[in-house]
Amino acid sequence: MFTSKIDYARFARLLDKQGGACPEGLTFRRACRMLLVSPVTLNEVLQRELGMSGDEIMDNYFGIAPKF
Repeated sequence: MFTSKIDYARFARLLDKQGGACPEGLTFRRACRMLLVSPVTLNEVLQRELGMSGDEIMDNYFGIAPKF
């Protein structure tokens, strides 16, 4: 799986599409599976661009995201 800024943008669109309401069971890893991207690599891009991990972004965007 190749992760780029395009995948970063797709992740942002996925969050926006949810309208601020976290669907039950949606985690950063599950979001990555939906987008067919590596969570490790996307996490590196997010940390480089935003200074936060994918889990931190989910927590901040949706409040407290479910942890599985």
